[in-house]
Amino acid sequence: MEGLNELSIADVSYAIVGQQFPALKVTDVQRDDQGRIIVDQITGYPKKEPALQLVGHGNPNHILGITSSINFKDFL
Repeated sequence: MEGLNELSIADVSYAIVGQQFPALKVTDVQRDDQGRIIVDQITGYPKKEPALQLVGHGNPNHILGITSSINFKDFL
């Protein structure tokens, strides 16, 4: 698919060129220059960003595995 850089898989999962799969995009709140959440004066709720924001991926950063082996005489 020519020119397609992003494909929505589920509500928040995306396949994005150059990112790990699944990339997670969510609705975020608007913030001022100091990082404080901007609140709507009428509703009292935080204002939402107009576009979805990439927040990471759904894969663990580290995977740990443990194996064991038990031998008793000639029985494995």
